[in-house]
Amino acid sequence: MVIEIDLMELNQCKIKVIYILGAGRSGSTMLNTVLGNHTQIESVGELTNLPRSGWINGEYCACGERGNVCLFWSNVRQEWVQRSGIDNVEAYLALQNTFERFRHWSRLVKERQKKSLKFQSYAKYTKALFEAIRTVSGKSIVVDSSKNPMRAFALSLIPGIDLHLIHLVRDVRGVVWSLNKAYSKDEKQGVQKDIKSKPIWRSATFWTVTNLQSEWVRHQLNTRKSIQVCYEHFIANPCETLDKIGNLIECDFGAVAESLSAGDAMAVGHTIAGNRLRMAGSVKLNPDTEWVYKMPRKDQRLVLMMTGWLMSRYEYK
Repeated sequence: MVIEIDLMELNQCKIKVIYILGAGRSGSTMLNTVLGNHTQIESVGELTNLPRSGWINGEYCACGERGNVCLFWSNVRQEWVQRSGIDNVEAYLALQNTFERFRHWSRLVKERQKKSLKFQSYAKYTKALFEAIRTVSGKSIVVDSSKNPMRAFALSLIPGIDLHLIHLVRDVRGVVWSLNKAYSKDEKQGVQKDIKSKPIWRSATFWTVTNLQSEWVRHQLNTRKSIQVCYEHFIANPCETLDKIGNLIECDFGAVAESLSAGDAMAVGHTIAGNRLRMAGSVKLNPDTEWVYKMPRKDQRLVLMMTGWLMSRYEYK
């Protein structure tokens, strides 16, 4: 059943944002897609990359059109310009680089006490972007799967954004195995440049640091507005995970859960950047367990030596 939305009334409300944070290659594209199949949720992928990837570089949207000609994102940009009063994507990108990078985390802590003029500009343009997406899509909730913990912290400081966090965690061995793969450039398949294999130690460190950052950000927010979701549990018990998320954002995922249980494919929306999986048009919920039987045991042992203490905290054996 499609619910009619009064856009005038909607624009007077806070914009509800579901933000997926955590380490890359943890299944955020799949979770983002599933959530976006709810009638009142628009999933846009890694929104932090829209200005550079979509509007400046013209990388492909999941719909198959380039981001700077895609009708959806073109309409969003027009609405964003009307709301923000600027059409300078490069200037907005510079603001993002100022407040969404880890090395500036101390600056964000200060912004929590007193907002600088520069942060107020960042907040205005960012809120306007979410509102533009809500208006163009006609849906009341936006999912941003940018994953970057510092962006999540920055969003939490913006008045008018009702932020809800999902800290997505995956077995470190699955993440390391995925990052160990190399891909050749294929823009239409969502691979914008050659991707080199990442060293095991670096991937394990990345997983640890990003998840600790995510925990820290969650502690800064109202505990009722954030949850932790295990990728493996989501794949094995999607209905239970959707119930958990539904309780977080006060939303009924019954119809989506029913479709998943029936084995239906999930339609991919206008997602920008992220895993090449988004270019498939639709996806089915299948476990990615290749690492279990292909990752050498010596590599698994090395990874667990580095991360076992945090794996235990997340209740992995």
